[in-house]
Amino acid sequence: MEEDIKIKLRNKIERIAKILIVAKESFLYSSYLHYPETKEESDYLNNSSHFKFIRHSLWRQSIIELSKLFSGPKSRDRFNINNFLVQLKVTTQVAGLAMI
Repeated sequence: MEEDIKIKLRNKIERIAKILIVAKESFLYSSYLHYPETKEESDYLNNSSHFKFIRHSLWRQSIIELSKLFSGPKSRDRFNINNFLVQLKVTTQVAGLAMI
């Protein structure tokens, strides 16, 4: 039983970590496309409707991924970090596991 709880917690943490990774990667790419290193890159990116669309889409993707973790009604809170921490505390207390 204790092993089942650990497996479920590990799986949930992995899903949350994947969301964080996608959010971070999307943000970093978007940030670079908004603030490139050289003036030539900036001129090219600002004159390309495709890159404007891509950088905006990446920004939106990072917001959407983060919203999965920090907001949403109870019916959609599968990845909400605050709810996960509460659930983790309750689960460890009920199962008698030591929190790390």
